[in-house]
Amino acid sequence: MTINFDGIFNTFYDSKYDKGEMNAQYAKYGHLLYQKLIAPLGNLREEVIIIPDGELGFIPFDALLQKAPSDPNRFSTHEYFGKNYQVSNNYSATLWLEMRAKTAWKEGFLGIAPTFPINPVMENALSNIRGKEDNLWRLDFNESEVEGIYKLFGGRKLLSTQANIEEFKKWASNYGILH
Repeated sequence: MTINFDGIFNTFYDSKYDKGEMNAQYAKYGHLLYQKLIAPLGNLREEVIIIPDGELGFIPFDALLQKAPSDPNRFSTHEYFGKNYQVSNNYSATLWLEMRAKTAWKEGFLGIAPTFPINPVMENALSNIRGKEDNLWRLDFNESEVEGIYKLFGGRKLLSTQANIEEFKKWASNYGILH
């Protein structure tokens, strides 16, 4: 089976189509892709894990349409694949197996926010070396950002001088979310 993805994607981004035409194209291709990629698999379990390859990685499988909609403009009436199935993606079967086998992390969130002393002479020298197009500057708000996330999720935060490579190595493997 060969599907011309370039044609599909270009249809959505071509400015000559109005919203109604784009909705009709989505309905057409959303259902066509479902028929070609999902329907042949037959009865599926409630949880579907998709490990796409190549161009298939660009397809939002949960947005595919199980039936062609009677009105492409009424999105609330569409039968999305993701409405009836818990759809998740992974990058490889090996990675999925490793993640599945891994025991639960002790904590959820580890936030790391190092601070660097402000040295005007060094800042001026670095700005001359970097030039205006380089985006490597001091992180002014990283501590407040980590604090805000920590308030939402809990976990652990490494701030200022605690945010060093030794502490990172000590704690990182215990957490599922690193920021």
